Amino acid sequence: MRLFLAHFNVMAAMANPKSVHREPEIRKIYEEFLCHRSSVVQKICLDCLLNYKMKDVEPYRDSLYALVDDKTFRNHLIMFTITSEDEQPEASGKDSVSTGRLKSEHRPMVMRLVLRIVYGKMLGGSGPKSGSKSSGSVRRAMILRFLAGCKPEEFDIFLDMAFKIVLPFISIESPLDMVHQVSDNIDLEQVIPPKRLLSLMNLADIVLSHCGSLAMDKLLRIILCLGSYVKNNRPVFECIRTLSSHILTLLNPLHSDQEVTIFDLIHQAETTETSLQSYRDKLNLIQKLETYPCTASLKYMFGVLYVNFSLLWKPVCGNIVSLGDTMDVKEFWPEYMRMLSELKTIHTTPITPRFGSHFRKQNNLLAHMTSLLTSSQSATDDIICTILIAPHVNAPPHLLSKLHGALKRKLRSHDVSSDDQTQLYVYTLLVETMLRIDPGEVKFEAILEVLSSSLNEVCALRTIDLCLSVLEIDVSSVNQALTSELKRLCVDNLTSPYSQIRTLSSHILTLLNPLHSDQEVTIFDLIHQAETTETSLQSYRDKLNLIQKLETYPCTASLKYMFGVLYVNFSLLWKPVCGNIVSLGDTMEVKEFWPEYMRMLSELKTVGNRTETSIDSDLPFITDHYTHLTALNDKPDHCNVRVLLWETLAQMKKLIGQKNRDLAVLFLEYVNQEFRSSDAEMARVWNIRVNEGGDGGSEGEEEDSEEEENEEDEEDKTENDEQASKNKRGGKKRKLADDTKKSPKKRKSSLTNR
Repeated sequence: MRLFLAHFNVMAAMANPKSVHREPEIRKIYEEFLCHRSSVVQKICLDCLLNYKMKDVEPYRDSLYALVDDKTFRNHLIMFTITSEDEQPEASGKDSVSTGRLKSEHRPMVMRLVLRIVYGKMLGGSGPKSGSKSSGSVRRAMILRFLAGCKPEEFDIFLDMAFKIVLPFISIESPLDMVHQVSDNIDLEQVIPPKRLLSLMNLADIVLSHCGSLAMDKLLRIILCLGSYVKNNRPVFECIRTLSSHILTLLNPLHSDQEVTIFDLIHQAETTETSLQSYRDKLNLIQKLETYPCTASLKYMFGVLYVNFSLLWKPVCGNIVSLGDTMDVKEFWPEYMRMLSELKTIHTTPITPRFGSHFRKQNNLLAHMTSLLTSSQSATDDIICTILIAPHVNAPPHLLSKLHGALKRKLRSHDVSSDDQTQLYVYTLLVETMLRIDPGEVKFEAILEVLSSSLNEVCALRTIDLCLSVLEIDVSSVNQALTSELKRLCVDNLTSPYSQIRTLSSHILTLLNPLHSDQEVTIFDLIHQAETTETSLQSYRDKLNLIQKLETYPCTASLKYMFGVLYVNFSLLWKPVCGNIVSLGDTMEVKEFWPEYMRMLSELKTVGNRTETSIDSDLPFITDHYTHLTALNDKPDHCNVRVLLWETLAQMKKLIGQKNRDLAVLFLEYVNQEFRSSDAEMARVWNIRVNEGGDGGSEGEEEDSEEEENEEDEEDKTENDEQASKNKRGGKKRKLADDTKKSPKKRKSSLTNR
């Protein structure tokens, strides 16, 4: 949600939103998310919309913000009357805005916003997370009274927002054609989850009971479409039975008396909690279904067997046996046979076997290496060089010349591909070993040429750094194209999420000082000092002071390093560094600053943590050593960095105005491609197409929203229990009061009996 708000804060900072690139699409998004259940999201969307300075809406700005705030919603909804100025007598001494009434010419535009805010409040919970003081039932009653005063066309707008998933179908004239259209357009990769359908049915139930007279025909069509949708999605979901039973109870006027009783029993049983305290109540309701032997009772008992509560299974199976005795065979057996047949083909996820771990056997390794070196046969250089990965194995002195010769030949002939980790690993070990044995054999230009395509790897950077530190190299005499490319790649590495890569790259840049200008020498020294300063409560201020000095040198290298610092897992650094980035944005040329900022924003959309690289070897000790050598201990939070950069961007209003075209594209891509697919409120669909070796759907995306949806029901239940308890206590008090009014003799008799 922080990332969502950061994007919208940037758009709210636009000085002239009407001139923004692709403005109609962006405004449509503002209005769409104004319907969100979260008051925080509603407020930022209202900020963006009021930024348009609409003359019809401006007089009601404070009232709209009060409606968005959960704490003041109740009071201001009462003040914000629906009746227009023309339909009420004018209050003496007060204008229409101060009394909360709408002028007729303002009504269309204001109601367009008010209805969206009210719909979001209808969706939103009222539990501890919402901050609202009113209970769910009170809030719903207020909203429904508010909607009852709407004009028919405005109430239609509310229904269109609430039931937009079936909106394309309800305009079809024939109900039969409408149902066929729903079933023909089912997409197993975009299925509305059952709990979302249940929420819609609850809303339809509430609206039907309170405002049904305003749009009865439309509401019946909506219920019919939802029922058809459920019927054509048969996979077993949690709560699909609850949803179906609820739909059947809503259609009670269409049923016979016996069917009404059956469906009410089923719905009561399904909504009864399955726990040690209440499962007997559930069983009693199910047992009552035995007296109504029919297909619906049998189907529901089949469904109950899926409940993960073993105390239910045996009694329900007994109920099924009873139904089998009382129902006609030609009615009972087809359903039983269908269940047996379907259960044969239900998909199950295969269990992945676990493999045992490998253990190093150092004695065998030592014997293996010694036998290679002492062998009379000529072993290949590749085999001989494998001794390098076992530092604890020392070659016998009389065999060192054989090993050195193999190393030299291998170093001269070895080719490295940027995609082959094994070749890169062997080559860097060869170079580091030769630096210890015979530094004269190491040619820096040749090594740089080989490793230039792999300078985002720790082992390659460490090898370059070691060569520049050990060898007495005049870097100004090295091939200029190679050193320029090395400098460019190391500067790019300053934005790396990994501290090892930033540290090695900054050190290499300091070793290339003869190639830099005086200003660059100072910048790279400051960067290396800042990077090597420990990040702790005792020393982080020293690190910040060094970073702050980079503000006086506005250039790409300073900016890139500040981007890299945002990956440090130390929150006290983030806000000051973001302030430094804003300062650089003010002092650097836009054509120099913005491409780097835009590149970071674009890359962070798709970047992920690096997967651990591996090498191709059958020997466990080789892979273990490689893993230890190249392990990156950092766990970068790319999402946090992305949020920080968007929040920082909102402070640079001048830059936002200049680059609104680029920002509009990034904003639309984020909302349409990322947020819609992850936010359970705006895009609640499951992919239930079964793939081999995997599961269907993504239930995790909806867990938070389902919890919010259930908050109101849980609160109402608690509220009812409290009220019942109060009534019970009140009854006892009233009875005692009645006793006290009786004559002393009667009161004594009553108390004795009690």
